[in-house]
Amino acid sequence: MEMKKRGLTILLGAMLLVSACGSGGGGAPNAGGNPAAQPTHAVVKIATTGALSSGTQIGGIDITLNLPTGVSVASSPDSGNPSVLVTDAGKVTASGVAAGANTNTLATYVPAANSTPGQVVLHVADANGFAIGEFVTVNCDISMGHTPATTDFSISGFDATDVNGVPLSTLGASFSASMQ
Repeated sequence: MEMKKRGLTILLGAMLLVSACGSGGGGAPNAGGNPAAQPTHAVVKIATTGALSSGTQIGGIDITLNLPTGVSVASSPDSGNPSVLVTDAGKVTASGVAAGANTNTLATYVPAANSTPGQVVLHVADANGFAIGEFVTVNCDISMGHTPATTDFSISGFDATDVNGVPLSTLGASFSASMQ
């Protein structure tokens, strides 16, 4: 009888152990209880902040988007200067208030090196001008094993001028980033 109890106890213990084991998979669970997927893309939208004088329009903006570790933007060597990496078509686009046929966007990618983060140097210009608000969208790639947070991105080097080339010192910039 004692042997039967002991065998039953071992059997029940083994069944509990097996039923407690999950299928693994790692990662933080999403709302459905499944592991969260590794993000592969980040979409960063940059906007101007501040105020413009009545009748004034933004004619050009220069700004740098600093990228976190593991984030890059697809680019190709410039045909005139192969040491400069120009972002591939569709990776950086005028959007929001700057979306339109007259807006020109030039973006170069500077890969991360040593302790310097990767960067996207942006130049957005429109001879007709545009208002305050979102003006550019940057589509980034996220390397496997990296999960950046919105706070890991930053912007620097903001400079804006009106349609006549006069500096607009009352403006600043902000951004939002989403991982997909």
